Amino acid sequence: MAAKEATVALVRTRPETVLADYARLLSAAGVPAAVAPGSRVAFCLDLEPDGRAANLPPAIAPPWLLEGVARSLLAQGWSAADLSWVVPGRPAPALPVSWRRVISGCGLAPAQSREQAPAAPSRAVLLSSLATHRWQGIAGSLGTLAAHLLPPADRLALDRQPTRLSDAWQRQGREAVGGAVIDATVCGAGPDRRRLLPLAAHVLVGGQDPVAVDAIAARLIGFAPLQLPLLRAAHAAGLGCADPARIRLVGDRIDAWPLLDLRAAAGYRGPRAAEPARWSRLFTARWPRFAWTSRAARRQRKRFAATAWGRLYDHYERPEQSAQGRL
Repeated sequence: MAAKEATVALVRTRPETVLADYARLLSAAGVPAAVAPGSRVAFCLDLEPDGRAANLPPAIAPPWLLEGVARSLLAQGWSAADLSWVVPGRPAPALPVSWRRVISGCGLAPAQSREQAPAAPSRAVLLSSLATHRWQGIAGSLGTLAAHLLPPADRLALDRQPTRLSDAWQRQGREAVGGAVIDATVCGAGPDRRRLLPLAAHVLVGGQDPVAVDAIAARLIGFAPLQLPLLRAAHAAGLGCADPARIRLVGDRIDAWPLLDLRAAAGYRGPRAAEPARWSRLFTARWPRFAWTSRAARRQRKRFAATAWGRLYDHYERPEQSAQGRL
């Protein structure tokens, strides 16, 4: 099945204007039209806890991502009752403080579970940050979709069996996803979420086609999209377009490909050749958590806090302590 051509919007941003830049991004990408004005929208997030860096971008998506997208739709006629959020496996009290503040400030409610879904389900908008991954190349929109559609065991095998996500997506229905937005203001360079070095790219990426959005995000950090297993499988299944030659770019001009060359930092090796032994899987799953020491976590947090995006994040975490004009 041939994938159709797609449109992806790129917008350069900075901390002072990021919320307004999200409105520009969604308008250029046509996401509001794709989810149909007045319809119910569910923001799909992946805020899986990963050790001591679980609440720090780029290990998870930053809070201004949800606020920027939600306020853009509210300004275009959606009501807060039509907007909801869903995070696999995490109730509201377990969310980071910054995310709880945004959800409360925008008046968003949790989406209903799949078992209690209404006859007219919400159109999903995938919200994610951009980070590298040792086995899958990048973690972006399709990683968020996999967190919602697949059990943990299937997600671990996606590099070797990427069609699992395509099959689950087809069963759910391609039209269930109305768009995707990737916050690449702070990208993560490293083999997995627990060991990411934050690097500022100051870019927002969005579009109606999550596969195309991930493909352009992959190009931005130095990967060839069709060489990545998840993107290649989704493209072959006709679920989206991962061929950059067939993707039309709108919005702000990006002068260089890649914007950040993070291939070496990711240590990307392609799909694993064979299923490792059980003891090896257990060791691999536990070693990053052991290796991520308190000292390393403090170094990363200190490095990130010194940046402009770190000060913005601190404003979301502790707005009462954020000085006027600090950003």
